[in-house]
Amino acid sequence: MKKHLSQLQNYVRSEVERNWSEARRRCNIRAGVLVEHVEEDFAPTSHLLTIAADHRRIGILQLAQVIMLFSIVLLTVLSASSNIADAADLLEPQALSWNAGKVTQDEGRADLYFVSLEPGFRIGNLTAVIGINYYFDEDLKVRDGGNDLIMLSSLEYEDPNRMRLYYGEIENLTLGSGFVVSNYRTNVTGNVPMTRMQGLELDLWGPRSAVTVFGTRTDLLGLRAVRNMGRVTIGTTAVTDAEPDFEEIALDLQGTIVPEKFSLYTEVASIQDYGDGFALGVLATPLPFVEVKAELRDFDSDFVPGIVDEHYEARPVVESIKANTTGRLMGFYSAVDFFRGRRVSATLTFEDYEDYKSRYTITGRGKINNRIHGDLFFAKEDFVPQLGGSSEDSIVRAHIYVKTTKRLDLIFDFYNAYDDKRNMLESLTVKTEYHLW
Repeated sequence: MKKHLSQLQNYVRSEVERNWSEARRRCNIRAGVLVEHVEEDFAPTSHLLTIAADHRRIGILQLAQVIMLFSIVLLTVLSASSNIADAADLLEPQALSWNAGKVTQDEGRADLYFVSLEPGFRIGNLTAVIGINYYFDEDLKVRDGGNDLIMLSSLEYEDPNRMRLYYGEIENLTLGSGFVVSNYRTNVTGNVPMTRMQGLELDLWGPRSAVTVFGTRTDLLGLRAVRNMGRVTIGTTAVTDAEPDFEEIALDLQGTIVPEKFSLYTEVASIQDYGDGFALGVLATPLPFVEVKAELRDFDSDFVPGIVDEHYEARPVVESIKANTTGRLMGFYSAVDFFRGRRVSATLTFEDYEDYKSRYTITGRGKINNRIHGDLFFAKEDFVPQLGGSSEDSIVRAHIYVKTTKRLDLIFDFYNAYDDKRNMLESLTVKTEYHLW
């Protein structure tokens, strides 16, 4: 509509200007001829006729100016109205949900109550969700986390053929085989949205190449680049952070033995000013719904395999880097992926090294029916009893979603994070979510 109004406005302006010039030319000719004839016989009145002709010309020009000005004003108003309407369309959310509930916390922390409004916007391939959160305790004291009363919950731009840009809570991010970045999450230290950290992730891909970049406001930055050359794929991974202060780079190579069935890969990595390590693994698909990975790892004692993992944000420091010890360690890493269509998916991982606390994770999603579904994430670094059987570095996130009506959902959000350097924080959030549209 704006395009047509602009074209019409330009056309009217050009036509008025053309007619205006033509009217001036004709007025000048006719007035001049009339004055010449009258001067011969009525010389005394010639001056009056000239003035009359001038007034006639001025009147026509003024009329043309008024017409042109009115046309421009009218089209400008119509165009502005269109712009305002378009702006109103952009500001109108395509989805809007209302949340209310309670966060029950442990360790002497006051329980929180909250109400929030989440409008969702879509402009082409761009989607955004705004969170307007109001948290308060039983004394109605506001707990807004500083500047998170209004926050950008998520922002995503996706072109299915080329790229995806995402800002929000990052979950289950793994680069390559996971020897450097494995199952990383930004939201393991916050039990409510106002304390959960968000990150930025950019994915670019083509027929044979792909690049992934991610970063957080804590100065963690990672990069992954991959090039496929038929049955052979080469890649490189780099990651850096300010606290703990380290830089790591890795190179990997994967060869397909049986397409979609069996592959071998190897990866070498080095942490600047500290140790290095390598991994040799196999990927297999024994069943259409099962994928298995087994990996042998060998590394220096001041090297950390999968340093950026699900525990990363819960640990204040990485002890093996801080100690900068000497020696060589060996161990293994294994993972099993199970999936049955869109209803059930699960991932189990287990890793164990010499003189190291064993680690394992359980990640799963399930859909019982069209009304009930949920997800679970559990990670622990002390599966095999060591150091007196103490439980350290455990993280639990679980959600259950129950659709009670077409527009109303009941949501249970359980959170637990415990690290041997921090106090335990546990919370259970129960909330209702009403979709206004």
